[in-house]
Amino acid sequence: MKLVNILLLSGCFFLPLALSGAAPLSPVFLFHKNNRPYSDLCAAAHKPSKFNAFEKARTIDFRIKPNIDSVKYRGYRLELTDFKMLKEKNDWLKISFTAVNSGRMNIDMRQKGTEHWVVFNFDRSIYKAKLGGLRQNIKRQLAKEGFRLDAGKTVKNYELKISAIMPTPLPKKAEPKPLASKPANRTKPKNKTALSSPASWQNTQMPSLPKQTLPQKSAEKKPCPDILFTDVTILKQDDKWATVRYTITNQGEGVFYLYGQSDSRNDNLVINAYISGVTALTRGAIPIGGQILPEKKGVPNVFKTGDKLTGTLKLDIRKKTRYMKSLVLSLDSNQFVQECDRKNNHTGVVLK
Repeated sequence: MKLVNILLLSGCFFLPLALSGAAPLSPVFLFHKNNRPYSDLCAAAHKPSKFNAFEKARTIDFRIKPNIDSVKYRGYRLELTDFKMLKEKNDWLKISFTAVNSGRMNIDMRQKGTEHWVVFNFDRSIYKAKLGGLRQNIKRQLAKEGFRLDAGKTVKNYELKISAIMPTPLPKKAEPKPLASKPANRTKPKNKTALSSPASWQNTQMPSLPKQTLPQKSAEKKPCPDILFTDVTILKQDDKWATVRYTITNQGEGVFYLYGQSDSRNDNLVINAYISGVTALTRGAIPIGGQILPEKKGVPNVFKTGDKLTGTLKLDIRKKTRYMKSLVLSLDSNQFVQECDRKNNHTGVVLK
């Protein structure tokens, strides 16, 4: 007798039934650790890797709780997890944790003021280690030691010695009382109508103020530069490296200075390179290097309106994936504070 099985789908349960008087086939069920049954016939549809990650995210132990006193994200972000207490004294503690740089910028707290731009995210293990009230102490000690971590990197079991004294909020300063001053010797008006009359105030004795010459504001604004990429071409590419030719143009009316007094990033024009899913600079872009614009013979330091500069750049593109195959170049300089348009300093091209 020929049997025809019909699969009826209800949620994630398949119930095969046999027609023509045959007995129904019993499905085999699997039970998850949280007593959530699902059929082995639809186990593939669950995509176990994503399903397990979802289950972990639902539990308290793996839930990330962002720090409430974080600053606005500007490319610097640090995830601190797996806190452990190693040693405890009256006035100091020795702890360990795992740090992950999940931002797109390298973190180097040896540079003064960097800690103020870093977004710190603490997971719930900090409360299990009874360190929830010492988050500020952890931040200050990391800045004091000059903590460094490149973008996308992880350091495990990082040991840190912090103060056990919880920071106390600064008391509010009492507002100073206004100084008592004697009223000017004015003649009292005879009636209410005289109060609004300017003639009644002619005998008022007012202290004379010294004459001050205020600086005159310049009516015309200083012309500003506008630096941008006008051409990016891939000259050569293989599985590991890509050679790129770029052209930079100043389309503003102001003057831009290409080279600084030193060879540091803070004093020169810098080209940063990223791997991204789109041809634009996003938060998920992965840094892959770049270069400080080298000084070339015959190229003046003064970059005037309409001037163009062409150069080449060799980049390591091994972080390129099927979904992250766009190369993004971005310009950076401390002179961009005075630039006309700061939104056109990056461009992108799709890799092969």
